[in-house]
Amino acid sequence: MKSLTVYRLDRKNQRKIPVGKVTERRRGERGSNLVGLLRMAKKTFVPSPGETLQVQDGNLWIEI
Repeated sequence: MKSLTVYRLDRKNQRKIPVGKVTERRRGERGSNLVGLLRMAKKTFVPSPGETLQVQDGNLWIEI
């Protein structure tokens, strides 16, 4: 199972605040597993449309 850490960006203080994790529970690769996890992270952790999140996948940082 793969886990992605989700961070909220605080642009005022230039900090990343960890807000949670999203865990993949699919057993096999379906071609869009990462995209599905990013959608779930955005739906779960973004309370207002103006906020920015970053998701860490190994050395890859994705801003949503």
